[in-house]
Amino acid sequence: MCIRDSFHHRRRQVHRLNPFHKMSEVDFASCQRAFDAAATPAAQTAAARRAGALLDAAEGDMFSSAEEVRASLTAGCSSAFLAAITAATPRRASSAVRGKLEAGVAWPARLDGDGRCVAAFAKNCRDVCGDKALQRALGSCLEDDALASGDGRVRDGRALEDASVLGRALATSTILDFAHVAKAKPDGRAVDALKGRVPAAAYFSELPNFPKTPVDAANKQAAFLRQRLRETQDGVHALVNKALRVDKGAKKEGVVAWLARSVALGAPLAAPRLKERGRHAHPAGCCSAGHGLNLCGLILRLAAPVADKGDFNLVDWRYATRDDRVDFRADAKLGAQVGSRDDDDDDDEDDDDDMDPEMKRQLREAMAMSLGKLSALGFFPPGEAHGFKFSTEAFFLAVKAVGTFFVPLFDEFHLQQRALAEGRGGDDVAAYRVRLHAEGWVCHLEDPVLLENAGKVASFAAKWLLHQICLLYTSDAADEGLGVDLGGRRII
Repeated sequence: MCIRDSFHHRRRQVHRLNPFHKMSEVDFASCQRAFDAAATPAAQTAAARRAGALLDAAEGDMFSSAEEVRASLTAGCSSAFLAAITAATPRRASSAVRGKLEAGVAWPARLDGDGRCVAAFAKNCRDVCGDKALQRALGSCLEDDALASGDGRVRDGRALEDASVLGRALATSTILDFAHVAKAKPDGRAVDALKGRVPAAAYFSELPNFPKTPVDAANKQAAFLRQRLRETQDGVHALVNKALRVDKGAKKEGVVAWLARSVALGAPLAAPRLKERGRHAHPAGCCSAGHGLNLCGLILRLAAPVADKGDFNLVDWRYATRDDRVDFRADAKLGAQVGSRDDDDDDDEDDDDDMDPEMKRQLREAMAMSLGKLSALGFFPPGEAHGFKFSTEAFFLAVKAVGTFFVPLFDEFHLQQRALAEGRGGDDVAAYRVRLHAEGWVCHLEDPVLLENAGKVASFAAKWLLHQICLLYTSDAADEGLGVDLGGRRII
């Protein structure tokens, strides 16, 4: 026996004698048998999760690496079982989806030039949309991203943007970072350095005679860039749509939770800033402006069909009373309340003193039981059939996204423009910075599709709110026996 054959024989012998490997093989085989015998998708997912945990825990030895051990465990598995493991294990799902989406794509994506980066991403999106296993894996990735935002793995919007499997695609934008623009100068060296750090700096600064470029030339460049940007947005929209619909909506809860958590972590953008100085600065820890606008545009596109139909019955008002996905109570607190809060608190304390001890015990038990069923952030309590349709969720998430990203970023743009105009360096330098900054922002902010969908949702929201107010007042009038009955409606 030659040295090479002896080595491989010894390697296989050690692998068989290693108790961890032997135990893993037995457990992994039992997971596959459980998967094959499972009668429901939930049972299949549970078996695939156990198998994925075994693969993650696999360790190497002096003859085999951890990857080789995993390869030996999965050597005889069926393709359906491997696909289920990929979809059920977030780490493996993320690797599979990222590997497919990022093939041939250099991030951050350049929107100008020959467009190979955007075309490669669009092709990768079509490939994922045509593969059921990758669709399930994408749904698992987005669900895990939502869970990470509540369990401490991701602490703010910037971290979620960096960690999310779709974060890089959503961050694609023509918007320049204010700190880079504030240092830019019209001389060649400073512009070249800016382009090296921020690819978007080349979009408009390379136009002839910039910043005194004719308006029509800048408009043509903006239209060209918007078309490339829309290709990226279309790809992300198609991916999210597929993840929502795969396996008859099996991944919908996780995908909607990811959308809700992404919006919730953008709250610093809409928070009031007390000091005038520094108001132009982008909040630390918040997602980038491009990511926020693309996310807002994505949610508006998901809600646009609801606005197009104009059916008020598609939106359930009770969703606004729940804070499982997003909390609307922090946006606009009612200033006028019936009665005094202090008086109410005093009454509650008196009631507690007079409460029967047995009732107090039952109340404590009820509170403990309710606290034991707390759900992860962005998710409804486990086991609860909330009954809200996707049309309701998309509408309220769109309203929240407009208030979180769209309106505050418009304000941020104008404040940054003012700061650049008042900055040091002379009139020529200030004009260069203002024009460079404005072209990038306007190109993204004034995208016709974004503005059209925002207008649709805003118009439908106003009409829906008026409809709910009319129902509220007519219902109160009917309860009190007041008003005039006109065709089944009681009008005050």
